[in-house]
Amino acid sequence: MNPASKEPQVGLLVSIEGNVGAGKSTLLDWFAGDKEVVILKEPVGLWESVADNNLLHMKYVDSQRWEFTFQIYADSTRILQLRDSQANDKVRLQERSLLTAHKIFCEIQKEAGAMSAVEGAVLESWYKNLAEVRGQVQVTPDLFIYLRTSPHTALNRMKARGREAESTVTLDYLTRVHEGHENLFIRDKHLLPSPVVVLDADIDEVNLAYLWVEAIAAIGVARSKKLKEVDLIEQFMKDLEQGANKGQNQAV
Repeated sequence: MNPASKEPQVGLLVSIEGNVGAGKSTLLDWFAGDKEVVILKEPVGLWESVADNNLLHMKYVDSQRWEFTFQIYADSTRILQLRDSQANDKVRLQERSLLTAHKIFCEIQKEAGAMSAVEGAVLESWYKNLAEVRGQVQVTPDLFIYLRTSPHTALNRMKARGREAESTVTLDYLTRVHEGHENLFIRDKHLLPSPVVVLDADIDEVNLAYLWVEAIAAIGVARSKKLKEVDLIEQFMKDLEQGANKGQNQAV
């Protein structure tokens, strides 16, 4: 993106998606300092300090007890992020969306028996209600960028960063998360409300800079498209208003 651009700009919500350890945070760090960008990383610090407890670690250790609690709290913190970062002319880069939280991670836990049928139904209703508050807070991204990695690559990167909360995460779990992303962003991407750009992140982390270049290009295309849509809507409303005024004048 070009901070010096004089062209009209429009706000855009972009979700960076991918497995644990796919490189989402690394990609977001490349955008630090860009005046056109607001970075919304996962609020892990909040999840790790709930009443002096590490809720993220607790849900990994005993998902049957804590998964439902964690998901409600995680959703709440994401919604607050989105509410507090709304801007008309900025690109907001969000680390994972509410959609993937529910369509991938919640589904995995339900299949594993970590949530009861009642808890699953409550979360489905909760997510539906969140998705319907878009009049006040935009929760559906304008663009998904999927960082595609193998489960083994995700595991190696996760171990390298050494987060205590992730110490119990297994390759089997990462494989299920990977399959969830493949289903949502590859096989069923035509069902999503916004376009998907897939970037091959299964590379050495020192070469991840190229993903930043590709992401900038994808964001630029999406932003131009949205700007044209906004212009068309504004022109339609002007034409509608002019037509109504003309009709009133003729009536007089």
